[in-house]
Amino acid sequence: MEYYCDICEKIAKNKCYLCGIDICNKHTVFDDRCSGDYPDKYCENCWNIGEKYRKKIQEIEDEAYEKIGQEDENWKEEAVAFSKRLSEKNNKSDSVDISTIFDGLKL
Repeated sequence: MEYYCDICEKIAKNKCYLCGIDICNKHTVFDDRCSGDYPDKYCENCWNIGEKYRKKIQEIEDEAYEKIGQEDENWKEEAVAFSKRLSEKNNKSDSVDISTIFDGLKL
């Protein structure tokens, strides 16, 4: 079965991700924020309405990535400090005896 663009009546290849209307390639906006082979597709109206939301979403994502980066750094610092303490405990300078990693830890 063929579907026709709800805007211009040409053959529709896509559906709007938000409102669900059938849209041809000419009236399709592909979301370049999506990675992979299948980006989200929007009609021009929904895409234009979303401008302010996409900006806010990007701000939230940037803030979250910054916080995640800080937590990754904290994790790394704690792990390196732990490894250093184990090395010092075992009088080894650059390696850790894997058999001692769980000594003294309460599980």
